Amino acid sequence: MAAHVLRAAASCDPVATVLVVAPDLPDLPQRLGAEGVVAAVQDPPLGTGDAVRCALPALDAVDPDLLLVFFADHPQLDAETVLALRDGAV
Repeated sequence: MAAHVLRAAASCDPVATVLVVAPDLPDLPQRLGAEGVVAAVQDPPLGTGDAVRCALPALDAVDPDLLLVFFADHPQLDAETVLALRDGAV
């Protein structure tokens, strides 16, 4: 499911993509073949807000204008929805 969400997110040509992972899965982006995706380890898992906090240091170098947060367990997410979110059309 995470690979599907990463593919959908890639449709908006992000300047950076960060995948928040459990401590035992720091290599998950590589396992998924997700080139350019950075893993941020959340240890211990403390919820979505904490996951975003864990991801922020990986974004320091790119200083994004917009931050989109997706849950890895949303298999219905598609490129059309991601683009609509990015463009503020949702």
